[in-house]
Amino acid sequence: MFLHTDVGDGLGAGRKLAGQAKKMTKKVCDLPGACG
Repeated sequence: MFLHTDVGDGLGAGRKLAGQAKKMTKKVCDLPGACG
């Protein structure tokens, strides 16, 4: 399990966080044996 957090305010902060989380998930799942 991994946790991704960010402190953001204003409009679009949730979208930015979701985008960052998707990128991080892809990086983690690209590791051998991490997702499967």
